[in-house]
Amino acid sequence: MGQDIAGHQEGKGVSGKLGVAVGVGGSSAGKAVESIRAFFQYYQIECVGTVSAQGPASCFPCGFGESCKVGAIQMFFGPGTKIAPEITPDLSKQPDRIELAAVLGRRLTERLEGFAAAA
Repeated sequence: MGQDIAGHQEGKGVSGKLGVAVGVGGSSAGKAVESIRAFFQYYQIECVGTVSAQGPASCFPCGFGESCKVGAIQMFFGPGTKIAPEITPDLSKQPDRIELAAVLGRRLTERLEGFAAAA
């Protein structure tokens, strides 16, 4: 039992595993991806790839986004902006990000199948 605890504390439970860092954020999804990559590096997880996309800031659905003077709507679009589907970030409007995620999923699958075949 003592060895299991030591292995966990040393990160051996995830060391050598594979991962894909995916981040979706209102303005800076890249920061989320970098945090995930740092986590992977710390725990010796191989990062097979990364993808980031823009999602809607919490101001879009909060109910006060159009009138809030310190929110993302006014910061990005200016005072008086009305929230509409045309300006709301959405993954469906970023097909290149969706395709990249699919490519990385296939790459991860291939790597895992390679491990399984070698075992």
